[in-house]
Amino acid sequence: LTSGELLAINLKTLELEVTSFLPASANPELSQFGNLAMYRGMLASLSPQGLVVFEPKLSIEAELQQQLTADPQSAPAAIRKAELELIHRHYPQAREVLQKVRATDLAGDLLQRYRAAVVTTLSALVREDLKTRDKEFEELARLAEQPAELQALEMLRAERLVSRGDWPGAFQVY
Repeated sequence: LTSGELLAINLKTLELEVTSFLPASANPELSQFGNLAMYRGMLASLSPQGLVVFEPKLSIEAELQQQLTADPQSAPAAIRKAELELIHRHYPQAREVLQKVRATDLAGDLLQRYRAAVVTTLSALVREDLKTRDKEFEELARLAEQPAELQALEMLRAERLVSRGDWPGAFQVY
């Protein structure tokens, strides 16, 4: 779907069972879903961008549980678990998992994935409760580095000021 939303529908009852979303860091031009089908235990999506194959969620969750049971400090497993939580917009759960990761031990792609997950999580938590998430907003302000992150931070700052009735302050930010 071009919206980045994936819906699972029970074909027997025609009821919506699960709604999932692409991660905020996904490029919408390259991450469009097409026709979906199961093939040899994998979910296959054929779109104009090509064929993409995904592992089923249950097997990913089982694998992550095994990894975290074997090594509760596994940063790759924790980050992947947080990314799964973010796909379902379970921001408090993602935050809980990410807080256990020691960012100083990360490098390369793993560090980028961690940062993206933390920025997405903090932004969503602040946006859900603009008036009281000061600690999360301050942490987000310390993390924001990229131009898009800094711009999003300023927009969030303005939204918070508007929610508090500080129109002159919000105007200054805009």
